[in-house]
Amino acid sequence: MNVYAVLLSLATFLSTLAGGLTAMRLRARLAMVGAFAAGVLIAVPLFDLLPESLKLGSEVNVRAEYVMYAVALGFVFLLFMERYVSVHRVCQGDRCWNVRHPKGGAFGAAELSIHSFTDGLALG
Repeated sequence: MNVYAVLLSLATFLSTLAGGLTAMRLRARLAMVGAFAAGVLIAVPLFDLLPESLKLGSEVNVRAEYVMYAVALGFVFLLFMERYVSVHRVCQGDRCWNVRHPKGGAFGAAELSIHSFTDGLALG
């Protein structure tokens, strides 16, 4: 068994646990913690994976613009799904507000599961 794989798995587990415990401890500032986490989730693929995808695209003669279009379309699609599928608008008279869909948590978990599944397929 590769010791490095076990150590990296342990580091991943501990960092995820530390993040969850931090979020629980900072419950009063949960919006700020969530915004930071969302920024990290967007920044990591853009700064880590995007240069690699541009390089791989150039190796198979795909123009960089098309790679960027795919990134933008994927981001807009996920934004649309989050805003309009898991949240709906409620209006009473001239007052309107957004309400989380009762299945919003299940939608988010399903979305993350599908994403993780496709990551596993790509890594495999």
